[in-house]
Amino acid sequence: MTPVTPEPLPVAVYTGSFDPITLGHLDVIGRASRIFGTIVVGVGINPDKHPLFSLEERVDLVKAAVAEFAPQPSPKNSAMAQHTACTGTA
Repeated sequence: MTPVTPEPLPVAVYTGSFDPITLGHLDVIGRASRIFGTIVVGVGINPDKHPLFSLEERVDLVKAAVAEFAPQPSPKNSAMAQHTACTGTA
């Protein structure tokens, strides 16, 4: 009998200016982390907005804020959510 391998969990993409990242944003990321295998958080530049923080600062803030959702080693659940902060344009 061929062993059954679990299907990979889907990927979610959450983009925004995150200027700054808020508890509401973190709530969305936290809820998504229970559904998706990978969450890509895209920090973008909106030319119509005048950001409080630079792009680099916002990326750093997002990385620090989502660290609490980082995968923890667990013998019971090897398909933990992964989070990636990236840059781009929105």
